[in-house]
Amino acid sequence: MLYTDRPAIYKIACFGWQLPNIEHETFIYSIIEQYREPGDPIIAPRFLGHVAENGRVIGMLLEKLEGDFASKGEGDLPACKEALQNFHRMNLIHGDINRYNFVIDREREPVSVRLVDFEHAEPFQEDMARVEIESLPSELMEMTGRGGTAVRAA
Repeated sequence: MLYTDRPAIYKIACFGWQLPNIEHETFIYSIIEQYREPGDPIIAPRFLGHVAENGRVIGMLLEKLEGDFASKGEGDLPACKEALQNFHRMNLIHGDINRYNFVIDREREPVSVRLVDFEHAEPFQEDMARVEIESLPSELMEMTGRGGTAVRAA
């Protein structure tokens, strides 16, 4: 999909029970924009708008990120840790850190890391933030595909 000639993705609720997740994630994007000051690192894709059907919001349109998923083997830990700490400074806990929720743009210098998938984000709690930071190295080493896109065999 294109949005003003730029690649974009849309995330939609396929079933009614998924609508609260879309609403929650939309709310988290509004918090991210509220906290971001000019010059701050950009740590998430840009929220471009809502997707509606018959007058009700069923999803969101987001900037499409280019890059790789994070991995410990690439030496991504310091940049991912910094991105996660910046997210925590917005008084939020991600709630679902896995290597697929960190998108690394290696074409930029310094390397750019953006977080995605905020449907499990929660208000900041010091103990939960510590657990996220401490578990980050093992999450980046996780190679089972947990948290990644499901691919159906042909």
